[in-house]
Amino acid sequence: MGFWFIFFSMLLSFVFAVVLFYLSKYAAMRVDKVKLEKNLLNEFELNELFFKNLLRELEHLEYLSFRNIANNSKPIGTPSLTNYRRFFVELYFKKGYLFEKLTPVDINKIDRIMNVMNFEHQDFLNNEIWRWKNGSSNEGGDKRFREILESEREMVSQFIKDIRGIREKIEKRKDLFQRFF
Repeated sequence: MGFWFIFFSMLLSFVFAVVLFYLSKYAAMRVDKVKLEKNLLNEFELNELFFKNLLRELEHLEYLSFRNIANNSKPIGTPSLTNYRRFFVELYFKKGYLFEKLTPVDINKIDRIMNVMNFEHQDFLNNEIWRWKNGSSNEGGDKRFREILESEREMVSQFIKDIRGIREKIEKRKDLFQRFF
């Protein structure tokens, strides 16, 4: 009787230790996921503010372009796209959590935004502004420049709507675990 008692108590201790190990591992993973999701939502909020500021810069650039056409001078700066944040989106995506919360359409929107907010697009804008400033664009350069600015404003406005919608979807789909921790 003593042998079986010790054997079963050791077996139960071992099983309890294994279960406890996996439960603690699961809880740690969930806490990390919750923290990552909060950081992702903060990053979306920062990016939304970035897009709003970029939209204001583009509107100001368009205003200056009209004013400078009338004055026949073109001293205009270029908006910067380098402050767009993507660290937590990429991390959340790499861990596979993005597919749990969003549809493929939403993920495609995020992908499009990330593909546009890069150095190549920054160079495109800089080159177009430079061409317009120096008058090296072809006939109708002022009109073409305003069309580019309008296209950029529409795109950034859409990005603001997309980021806001995606952020709201993620906030709505919080797990029961996340509501308590």
